[in-house]
Amino acid sequence: MINRKSKYITQITKAEWDELVSASPSARVEACSPLYPKGFMRYYIYYHSQDVKYKFSKEHYDIFESIWIAIQNQKTLKEKYKSNIHIDEEDKLITEIAIIAYREFGKTSIIKALTEYMICYDLRDYINVESRSDSNSERILYDIRNQLQTNNRLIND
Repeated sequence: MINRKSKYITQITKAEWDELVSASPSARVEACSPLYPKGFMRYYIYYHSQDVKYKFSKEHYDIFESIWIAIQNQKTLKEKYKSNIHIDEEDKLITEIAIIAYREFGKTSIIKALTEYMICYDLRDYINVESRSDSNSERILYDIRNQLQTNNRLIND
């Protein structure tokens, strides 16, 4: 796991959470946009609140930040999602992420939500899900499909 000492992402405050919950669907979609460093983290916390059982660790913030940087570093990223926040030169090297952490860290939940996020925001034309076994990959894809079809918050927005 990388220890980035997060520069762009900090904890979401109670006020930010209340604002996200009370926002209109279009404002919420905008707040979760890849334009903002906290975009994916907001998406994950709001649309997957059932998966967030504990306070995030420093490493979680590092992962959310690395995901945002990797999205910003995509060569095919649509102009409407390119942030005007200056990304340090060393961060421009982040284009792939491997999450290696202890059990119950939330690795699979984060990756499932990231895959949904990429679909919802049309960030990739082709998304490949690989796991240790075919059955795990199929289960992950089934869970993603299920979320897209049954998550009422996601459907309403």
